Amino acid sequence: MAKNIVSTFVQDNLIGGPADENDLNGIEVTLKTGETVVRGALIVALAADAGLYTLVNSTSVPTSAEQKTFRVLAGTPEETTLTVDTVAIGYSTGKFVGDFMQFGGAVTKDTYKDALRDIGIIVTDKAINAGV
Repeated sequence: MAKNIVSTFVQDNLIGGPADENDLNGIEVTLKTGETVVRGALIVALAADAGLYTLVNSTSVPTSAEQKTFRVLAGTPEETTLTVDTVAIGYSTGKFVGDFMQFGGAVTKDTYKDALRDIGIIVTDKAINAGV
């Protein structure tokens, strides 16, 4: 069975610090068929979906078990709707610029900022090339 894989690393405005000062840790995740995803999307593995990753679109406070499965999607910047379950790279730690992250529903960068910080995903306000 062939795997679809999205694994391109792009140093752009999503990354919130120089690579040598940023604790980026990318791991393989499987995205659920039917999801529309883009680089920088905040994704979560839900037990109800057998651990497949989906776009975070709930403004409710995550359980500690859900919180531990948050990832920031790596890959290409083009928005893609998945026609099959797709293997991708999700960052489990690192610094990311909130304005370049993607969220579903009514979720904003501030919705999960504290929960993400607790697990090593730091949401910043400035890009590395913003001259600050």
